[in-house]
Amino acid sequence: MNPIEERGYFKIKTVEARKWPYEIPPGYLYYLNQVEFDLLQDWFNKTDEKQYIGDTDQATLSFIGGLIMSGPSIKRIVQLGTYAGLTAIIIGLLLKKTKNEKRLLASIDIDKKMIEFSQKFIYKSELQNIVRLFGGDSSSPDIANSVLSFLGGEPDMIFIDSAHEYEHTIKELNLWYPLLANYGIILLHDTSEIAQNYDPTKKGGVHKALIDWSNQCDIPICLFSPPVYENPVGLGLITKHLHLK
Repeated sequence: MNPIEERGYFKIKTVEARKWPYEIPPGYLYYLNQVEFDLLQDWFNKTDEKQYIGDTDQATLSFIGGLIMSGPSIKRIVQLGTYAGLTAIIIGLLLKKTKNEKRLLASIDIDKKMIEFSQKFIYKSELQNIVRLFGGDSSSPDIANSVLSFLGGEPDMIFIDSAHEYEHTIKELNLWYPLLANYGIILLHDTSEIAQNYDPTKKGGVHKALIDWSNQCDIPICLFSPPVYENPVGLGLITKHLHLK
């Protein structure tokens, strides 16, 4: 048996939704060594204790991991919504696997407490030269300018998992899509109809925002939803092809 399969998935005590229900571990784990696995187990232990629950689901993390590890072409990544840092840590660890290539992640969150917590694990993971955390509103042009300065160019991939509010998501798309590199990718978490309930403003959340934005801008989108896509909160995909416009 593969050592990763013997090791299995992380031990999670408190929240059933964080557990991985299958015998084969999520795909990104196959790229991590024992030290990195132990570090992530420590992250789960700490966030279990603090009840920092709300991280990206494992199916989406594996999807992102597959894109990153398919080759070095995705060099500059932006994450909107750091929360407690799981996605940033995993992306950083995977970017670090590519030798002789400068690959960077900029991750933004408006919650200073979450930035401080995540930063501790970024240093524990020795990712401070790859991952930069930015405190502020992910729909702010000033934050975007700071991110672009750090990355040194247009982002190749953007992952949106932030406020889940309809209007905020529209602002993020209007800001970040023009900044995306041609042929670049935007992934959006929580795009299913079920996930509309996550919008505190009750205006339809990411699901409605993405559909309305797509119709207004005449830009095609792809929605991964149950039952074909395993996770009930869904995943959205946009690619930028300027020659099609």
